[in-house]
Amino acid sequence: MSERARLLVWLVSLCISSHYPTEIASKYLYFRVGRVAPYNIMRKLCHDYSGIPANPSTEDLDEYLDVVNDHLVFLGVRYTKGQIDAEQQNKVNFKWAPWSGYGNISDSCVALFPGSFLEQASCAASLSIVCAIDDRKLSESHIPEEEQIPENFVTAGDANISGYE
Repeated sequence: MSERARLLVWLVSLCISSHYPTEIASKYLYFRVGRVAPYNIMRKLCHDYSGIPANPSTEDLDEYLDVVNDHLVFLGVRYTKGQIDAEQQNKVNFKWAPWSGYGNISDSCVALFPGSFLEQASCAASLSIVCAIDDRKLSESHIPEEEQIPENFVTAGDANISGYE
C-alpha cells in the first residue's frame, strides 16, 4: 500500500472513530474543595474525591462544583468573558495546579483571585485548589439540590473560617 493510501485509510478511520466513538466520552467537571490548605494537602484531597489537580481553561469552567458537607454541589460560579462571575461568593479564591514552565521556580503555583487576575504563588501558600473529576465517577447522590446548601456555608476565600472543616 502506498504512503498516500495509508494516509487516506488513517484519515477515514480517524473520522469514523471521532463521529462514532466506541464508548461514551467522559466530560471532566471541575470542583473546588471548600477549604484552604497547602498544595500537597489539597492534592491529596483531590485524590480523596476521585479527582486530580487541574489547570482548566476558562472555557472548561462554565460549570463547576464545590464541596459542601462532604458532597459535591453546583454553586453557580461561572466565567463570563474571562471574568469570574461569582455574585454570591465575591470572596472566592482558587489555587491552580503547578504551572510547569512558568519560569524556573520548582515550587510554583498559579493562583487566580477575585477580579480575574493570575499571580504566581508558592505551592505552600494556603489557598483552595481546582480539581477535575470524570463525570462517570459521579452519582446523583454527589449533587444535592442547590437549596440544600446551608446559608452559613463558608467559602474558601472568607476571612472567618473558625469552626469550618
